[in-house]
Amino acid sequence: MKKLLVILPAVLGLLLLFGHTFAAPGSQSDPLISLSYITDTYLPSLSATIEGRITAAGNTVYGSSSQKLTALVQEYSQKLDALAVQSAFAPEFIQTRVKSGDALTGTTGTGFVLLAGSVNVTFSSGAVINVSTGTEILSGSSLAASQRYLVAEYTTAVFTVSSDTAVVEYEGNYSFASSTGTDYNAMADALKLLGLFRGGDTGYGSGYMLENKPSRVEGLIMFIRLLGEENEALSYAGTSPFKDVPSWASSYVNYAYSKGYTNGVSSSLFGTYSTITAPEYMTLILRSMGYSDASGDFTWDTSLSYAYNKGLLTSGEQALLASKTFYRAQVVYVSYYSLDAALKDGSGTLLQKLIAKSVFGEEAAAQARAKVTSSRIA
Repeated sequence: MKKLLVILPAVLGLLLLFGHTFAAPGSQSDPLISLSYITDTYLPSLSATIEGRITAAGNTVYGSSSQKLTALVQEYSQKLDALAVQSAFAPEFIQTRVKSGDALTGTTGTGFVLLAGSVNVTFSSGAVINVSTGTEILSGSSLAASQRYLVAEYTTAVFTVSSDTAVVEYEGNYSFASSTGTDYNAMADALKLLGLFRGGDTGYGSGYMLENKPSRVEGLIMFIRLLGEENEALSYAGTSPFKDVPSWASSYVNYAYSKGYTNGVSSSLFGTYSTITAPEYMTLILRSMGYSDASGDFTWDTSLSYAYNKGLLTSGEQALLASKTFYRAQVVYVSYYSLDAALKDGSGTLLQKLIAKSVFGEEAAAQARAKVTSSRIA
């Protein structure tokens, strides 16, 4: 009897928990449940019911979780497969020239340094650290030049070029996406191959300094090269009245002065390091093709529209040069495409003239042209 009294509360609890009902044996006058019924009939039935409900609930949860887990595995497998194709690892810093819209994606441990130009970094979570200052930066920030950045743990960051050109260094895991933007870097490579562009003594970015504003002396040197007269200029031993010309540029300036190509900004100053504007540089380009502002073909301040009317510039190029800050990148652009423009006297193109003067050969010209695959600005 004591055993029955112990079991009954437990049985009643189970009944309340699982809502199980049964038909008790006996009659209205004798409603007691026998111990044999509980142990031999009811408890086995209750146990089977409980086990069935637990199994059903478990199967439902397992099935839902299994589907979600399978979907996640497939999603991340696809991402890993993509990374396996596109990503790479740089064990030490790699330096490269990039163009507007180019994007480098880095993950935990990727290092990045901007040497020239402008780059923005974005990330949806985690952190990017400016190691040079020991501070975190916000997503969307523009990077400071010559400072080292590190992608922190559990972070994927995208470094996107926002200037026409830039010079960057990176190390660690990365993937690189190239834009379809104007490739000023390729044009600089092409002109260098032809001996028309050599850059300066800057220790990075091939010395091209495409992110800098051009100076008057740089414009003059490009003009002399496009005339095909660099050898004559380098061997010229005469002088000029200008007092602000460094020794490395003196032969160019003195030669140009002797030929009447320049009068300087005053009787004693050439204005070596003053910046040259787009209309001023286009004036030199037009002169190299036989047009003359001195004889009234055009004036320096109308050189862009005149070049457009003569087919040297597209409407998009004219608008860009008229509204945008003029950098060495644009010097390279204008110089490269001027090679295909017709000379004033109709004798051919500027490229053909330079080949005829043995400045470079046809094979070099073909190799240079192959370097530039981007389209002109329409």
